[in-house]
Amino acid sequence: MSVQVYIAASLVWKRAAAAWAEALRATGVETCSSWHDDDNVVDDDSLDEAGRQSAIRRITADVSRADCLVVLAHLGEPRATFVEAGMAIAMGKPCVFVHLGPVGRQVFDSHPRSIRVDIGERGRESARPHVALLHDAVREAVLL
Repeated sequence: MSVQVYIAASLVWKRAAAAWAEALRATGVETCSSWHDDDNVVDDDSLDEAGRQSAIRRITADVSRADCLVVLAHLGEPRATFVEAGMAIAMGKPCVFVHLGPVGRQVFDSHPRSIRVDIGERGRESARPHVALLHDAVREAVLL
């Protein structure tokens, strides 16, 4: 079964999101989020109105294609990350919320179609040690 995953994270953690996407791809999970691999994606604050409208159309299209959202809630200040999570939940899609421990709980990660994954404090360093855990959580979430 091929699974399409959207990686949601704060824009300042774009490289980390790309690393998580690459690690998941190595396990056979496809990613349909494009923002973390695009050199033209810039900070929302520097976009004009047309740029913001284009970005929301792109995000909505990417989230629509996803079977599951992976929310890197453990990285930085999430800002629009939880808008993406809300979109996915409203579309009936499951979400996997990645955290470093009990801190940072959100109402979204209590949703019946959500799974919370605790990767511990070392999770800031690299996606690689945690990819099997995340891969299993994605598979479980898609079955919810």
